[in-house]
Amino acid sequence: MKIGIVVNDLYTERSLFPNKIFAPYGLGIALADALVDRGHEITFYGAPSTKTKAALVGGDLSLVREVLEEKKQKPYDFALTSPGEFKLIRYYFEAALIEKAYKDFLAGKIEIVHSYHGFLSIFIASLLSDDTMVMTIHDTIANNNKYFNKWLFSTHPSLNYVSLTHKQRLPLPDIDYVGNVYNGVDVDEFTFSEKPGEYLAFMGRIVREKGAHIAIETAKKLNMPLKIAGDNLGGRESDEYLLESVLPECDGEQIEYVGYIEGKEKVAFFQNAKAVLFPIQWEEPFGMVMIEAMACGTPVIAFNRGSVPEVVDDKKTGFIVDTEEEMAAAVGHVDDISREACRKQVEEKFTTRGMAVQYEEIYQNVLNNTHGKQRKSSKDS
Repeated sequence: MKIGIVVNDLYTERSLFPNKIFAPYGLGIALADALVDRGHEITFYGAPSTKTKAALVGGDLSLVREVLEEKKQKPYDFALTSPGEFKLIRYYFEAALIEKAYKDFLAGKIEIVHSYHGFLSIFIASLLSDDTMVMTIHDTIANNNKYFNKWLFSTHPSLNYVSLTHKQRLPLPDIDYVGNVYNGVDVDEFTFSEKPGEYLAFMGRIVREKGAHIAIETAKKLNMPLKIAGDNLGGRESDEYLLESVLPECDGEQIEYVGYIEGKEKVAFFQNAKAVLFPIQWEEPFGMVMIEAMACGTPVIAFNRGSVPEVVDDKKTGFIVDTEEEMAAAVGHVDDISREACRKQVEEKFTTRGMAVQYEEIYQNVLNNTHGKQRKSSKDS
């Protein structure tokens, strides 16, 4: 099959934002590479700095570079001080890449456009051949956005939507889904470690809804070391959260902020942790931190929100809790969790290969029109 995978956010350009956590980007690359390994022709539409086995169609950076040069600002500073302008540039970058993908689709270079981030492509797809577009919904369909999302999806009913978890669907259960695909991790990269260290770990964007402050409170209550890894590039509010609620609590000894990490350093961070704390304050659609940690054998202690019940097997691969008190108490039972069981669950449910196989089936079903949709052109089959 000839598939175009679109992950088109400007934040993924490493020459501009080298330390930005952006989960759909890494997942999109992993999916593209896995599909290439399985013999498919994959084109990846994304940031020019992207490293992938797929053919790469890079986005246009000329506008953002021109603006940065004129303002004499670094990308992070520009995004923070001129959020309106930056948001518009992001939209232009996204739209231009989507345009490239659909031009290739119309030229017959790809058979399916898989939009792996954002909703802008919905509007172009509905004008062309929306039955050959697949959209993975990475964002939460939260109740506070219910009316906006209801309008968006109900006015574009013939697309092929994919959820990350079944819980993600609950606010809008009538959306026409063609599948649910759990995110996957490369188990050859995130390798198992039988003997951890003694510290607790927190990883993620340093924003209030991720709950780093709760991880800090838990570690202090237990008098245990805590290592915090992540970024805070979410704008002024998250910057204030980092400066006021997180960094003042980090003494470099018991509570340590290690910043953004990736690659082998990230794997070692998980391998050597006694447990990973996941005290989310929102209905997170899918937490990659959980499966990355468990792949290394590290149990996860998480609040019962969002995707957590579908990822953590309570009392087998970690603990699902409702309060800070329960989180602290669960830490005392971490040694009851088999690290081998954590690894096994990931190998069975959350691998990159498994993710690719499921998407492969979805693509084939779409091309075969097994979802009951009428194809608009015989050339698309």
